[in-house]
Amino acid sequence: MTAPAYMTAQEAAAALEISLSTLYAYVSRGLIRSEAMGKTRTRRYRSEDIRALQHRKEQRQNPSKVAEHALRWGEPVLESAISLIADGQFYYRGQNASALAATRTVEEVAWLIWTGNLCHPPAVSTDPDLSPSWQTVRHSISHLSPFEAMQVLLTQVAS
Repeated sequence: MTAPAYMTAQEAAAALEISLSTLYAYVSRGLIRSEAMGKTRTRRYRSEDIRALQHRKEQRQNPSKVAEHALRWGEPVLESAISLIADGQFYYRGQNASALAATRTVEEVAWLIWTGNLCHPPAVSTDPDLSPSWQTVRHSISHLSPFEAMQVLLTQVAS
């Protein structure tokens, strides 16, 4: 016997073990599709969306199984617009990472990841015209590795 295509609000909330207000929040976020039933204010909810949320809840309750499955090129633990693993290949913003490594600089790939554009990043002067306070920062980080210097600079730029 096949499952019904739709559920009432009470059935959907019971199946997900949530309140009606949480169900309505899921609908407003686009996690569950609903449609009006006739000329009343009553709505019905897509059963497949309810089942998908039940599946996600089961996965959250056992993340080690999800991670184990994901490491076998299965369902991703987190969805991302930045990276994708599909058919044994790794992609940044839709571009094959192996091809990028063979044809692009690290700076170009970083620019792609940060902006979504695969074009040449703006040129960076090796001797920029810095304010006195930034000259002090530059001098204070000159002994650090590039990674450590970036950590310091990111906090400064953020402020």
